[in-house]
Amino acid sequence: MTQRGNLGQAARAVTVRKGGQHALMAEFLVFLGIVSMRAIADYVPGSQGEATEGTTKGTVTPASGQLGPLPILAAGFVIFFILSFLAARGGTWARVAGLAGLIIDTALLMKSIPELEKVSGSFGTVRASAQAAQTVPTPSGQLPYDEQITGA
Repeated sequence: MTQRGNLGQAARAVTVRKGGQHALMAEFLVFLGIVSMRAIADYVPGSQGEATEGTTKGTVTPASGQLGPLPILAAGFVIFFILSFLAARGGTWARVAGLAGLIIDTALLMKSIPELEKVSGSFGTVRASAQAAQTVPTPSGQLPYDEQITGA
C-alpha cells in the first residue's frame, strides 16, 4: 500500500474515533437548557405584587427536596468533564459516555417536569394576554384593520 493510502486510513480512524464527542456536546447543551429552564421557573421577583415590584432583587426558590440550579450546574460540569475524557477514547467508550449523558439528561428532565409545566404555562398566559390585547377596539370604537378585513 502506498504512503498516501496509509494517511487516508489514519485520517478516517481519527475521525471515527472522535465522533462520540459531538453527541456528548449536544447532550451537555441540552443539560444547560434544562438547568436554565429550572432557574427561570424557580425565580421569584422581589416585592411581588407591590408597587415597587421589579426594583428589588429576587430569589431562586427551588421546590422542596430539590437542589437549586447552581449545585446541579456544578455537578453537571464535573460529570460531563469526566465523560468527555471517555468520549475522547473513541469506540465503545464514546458510546458509553454518550449513553451516560443521555441518562443524565433524561433523569434531570423527568425531575424537572413541575418546572417545565410552570414555564410552559407562563408562555400560554403571555399568548392569551396578547390575543386579548389584539381584540380591543381602538379609541374611535373601531376594530383594528386586520380584524375588519378578516372578520375574526
